Amino acid sequence: MMKPTGKNNKGFIISSSGSPDAVIVIAKNAPAPVRFAAQELKYFLDRMTGNDFDIVNKKPVKGRSIILGDCPWSRTAGIDPDSVERDGYIIHISSKTVFIAGKDDESKKSKILFTFNAIRDEEFIPAVWDFERGTLYGVYWFLEHLGIRWFFPGTKGMVVPGRKDITVKPRKFTDEPHFALRCVLPNMWTKPKDLPSKNQALFPQVLFPSEYKDLAWSDKEYRLWLLRMRASSMWMAFNHRPNRHFWEKRFGKSHPEYFAISKNGKRDLKQHSPRREFSGHLCYSEKGVFEETIKDIEAYFSGKPVQSRIPFISTLHNKYNKGWSPYGAYGDTFTLLPHDSYHLAACHCKKCRSLTDDKASFESRHSKLIWNFVARVGKEIEKKFPEKKLTCLAYLTFTEIPEGLKKLPDNIIVGICPYKTCEIYNLIKHEEYNKYLNLVKRWHRMISNSLIYYIHYLPRMLGVLGGTSQAGIPSYMPHFLSKYFRDIAKYGKYVFIEEDRDGIILEHLNRYIIYKLLWNPELDIDVLIDDYLQNFYGPAATYIGKILKSIESQYVQMNLEKTDPFPIQSDIYEKYFTESLTAEYRSLADKAIKLTKGTRYEDATVLFSRYFVGALEKGRRMFLNKVQKRAK
Repeated sequence: MMKPTGKNNKGFIISSSGSPDAVIVIAKNAPAPVRFAAQELKYFLDRMTGNDFDIVNKKPVKGRSIILGDCPWSRTAGIDPDSVERDGYIIHISSKTVFIAGKDDESKKSKILFTFNAIRDEEFIPAVWDFERGTLYGVYWFLEHLGIRWFFPGTKGMVVPGRKDITVKPRKFTDEPHFALRCVLPNMWTKPKDLPSKNQALFPQVLFPSEYKDLAWSDKEYRLWLLRMRASSMWMAFNHRPNRHFWEKRFGKSHPEYFAISKNGKRDLKQHSPRREFSGHLCYSEKGVFEETIKDIEAYFSGKPVQSRIPFISTLHNKYNKGWSPYGAYGDTFTLLPHDSYHLAACHCKKCRSLTDDKASFESRHSKLIWNFVARVGKEIEKKFPEKKLTCLAYLTFTEIPEGLKKLPDNIIVGICPYKTCEIYNLIKHEEYNKYLNLVKRWHRMISNSLIYYIHYLPRMLGVLGGTSQAGIPSYMPHFLSKYFRDIAKYGKYVFIEEDRDGIILEHLNRYIIYKLLWNPELDIDVLIDDYLQNFYGPAATYIGKILKSIESQYVQMNLEKTDPFPIQSDIYEKYFTESLTAEYRSLADKAIKLTKGTRYEDATVLFSRYFVGALEKGRRMFLNKVQKRAK
């Protein structure tokens, strides 16, 4: 968050009467993030003013300079990027000089900034982009301060006001994000061609394939947008472990005793499991599982390549991580999270059953079994690698703290992903919200580290899985999100969100707001929304604002009144987003288009009408078709 350190009275002139009054200065040997920051700054200043700003490698004796990165000139000015948190930056503005500096990666890894057009799909994962780039993020703050906005990826999501005269007031401050991990997945919105036919049922319908063409969509633009949103440059491992480390393939034949015994008495291996995509659950009381887990962790933390433990894995994949899956092990972290669907395939051997409580709540059933294992592993690893961290989510049947566990080892990081309320819209009810916060506080007392928050924001995806689609319903609740992030900020600094991906325009505002709040949860949400409306829709802001306000009210009310723990309801379009209300949204959108015709706001308004209001209309038609088919 922003920390002011002083100011003076004279302004810094960037451009006057259409001519540049400053040059952009970077050191000759500047690292890739600083060179990229200079290109971004030049690109947008050129677009704003119609000029051609220079990038030079030496501070001119006379004239004004915008100096980027950690360099002799910034050090002489007393700027120390080492004093700033990751992704943060220091900005000093005087009448003659602007300094923008943060921590910046100097390795080969950050050169990916200059190869956007050539990178492969696997290079879009967060772990590939975990190089520091504080100066770049400072440049993006500076550009936003000048009025530039990036509401969604691509040129149609940009606002670049034309200005011939630009002067900024002097100030000095440090700006740092509150949440160190700020990640919203998927990395890219799902495109129709990316959905294999066999997996269609696992994804919500892509509502408008034409949307990608209309927006001139590309993977590069989305990755670039994440940079401009100042998404986190860090990554850590906290996802499911057995599948990431190929336990079934490694030990299924040689050590079947490592795997859970199902109710039918057979081991949870592919040939026996009815849920074969989730087979390979472990027996957490088996000595060999503990020993092999320790060996894997020690190999990784000792810097050994993945082949030292998993010979059939090539280091050509995950090349920056010696072949280890970054979702299972990364940086100073290693996950202990059981395979997904553990509640359906938990071990029924005598030892595991002695640590299982069938009479307890669903959230507590396997807590003693899983968290005792986590604590044992933590204590063992702490002896040799005291600075490294092990992660595990409080999830499904091991959501609750087990009775008798007083404190976890200091190297354990707990993730909050509770049954039912990991779906964030289920927290709207007051009693559920208080229950969730109580869980957060209790787990926070159990560890010496910040919590991870693993959040599902997938109402439409779950709707498809449940057989009744919420396609077209915007899961829009910014005021609740503002309260939520502000409240959880006290206990954790790592946030990972899984989002719907069925429409770009339908989801863009959620993602924009989330990234802003993850940087600073104290932001005034009404100011943020008003800035979006005024900058993007201009004279149509009132009409678009009315639509969004009504949608938020209806969506919140729907979640307050639903009785099912998941947002799968058959009466959504009959009770909340009715025919008359949808018609009202259409009327307001049509008025907005007329009001912005021929202005710079027309494109944004048309896109909102076509792909936001249009999504509601299409979703309603899909719903009515289902109703008619059922009636027959």
